[in-house]
Amino acid sequence: MRSTVKTLAASAFALSIAANAWSQTQRPSIEQLGPEPFLGAPETLQKLVDLAPAAIVAEIVSTGPLRLEEVDVPHSTKRTVRGYATYVVAIREVLFNRSNADVAPLVAGARLEVTQNVARETAEAFVARRIPVAPGDECLLFLERQPNRWGILRWHMQFRKSKDMPPKAVNLGQGPVSQFIQPEWLGGVASERIGDRLEPDWQSLVAEVRRAATAQVRR
Repeated sequence: MRSTVKTLAASAFALSIAANAWSQTQRPSIEQLGPEPFLGAPETLQKLVDLAPAAIVAEIVSTGPLRLEEVDVPHSTKRTVRGYATYVVAIREVLFNRSNADVAPLVAGARLEVTQNVARETAEAFVARRIPVAPGDECLLFLERQPNRWGILRWHMQFRKSKDMPPKAVNLGQGPVSQFIQPEWLGGVASERIGDRLEPDWQSLVAEVRRAATAQVRR
């Protein structure tokens, strides 16, 4: 009888280990995310405005969790894992909104949760809070439509308002990726070269985004 009990207990323990291993293999993880993609940028600020369905001036309120979602792969029976960093922002101004999709309305004064599509390295940096924004930062954010929610484009297409007087617009791209910010890219935006970076005037940049959105509608 004792031998039977031991056998049953061992079998139950083995089944428990197998079930746990199965659940671990089924749970999405950061390691399943793809490598960082090549980061390009639109040729001009006007083309960035044309590309984005919306842009807002917003204050970063907080960071949320990293979401890992399994999604279907077109023309394949396999599924892949995508990562999304989440942020809560308080909208200060809606510069333009051309979206009529099934997403939350953009209203000045409202809080909004946005997500950013992240690859493996960016996801690890987000979890470690190695990110270029902090609560209280005021940013110019170019948005994109994601399934049933708003997302933000990659950091090299976003700007933070500096504490200088008058304030500058600091590009949030890291390293050489932000080198595309040149006078010809900015168009009519006033700017100042600081070291090896060209920093636009904040008010001038915001005004130019409004103007460019109006110009896009007229074309």
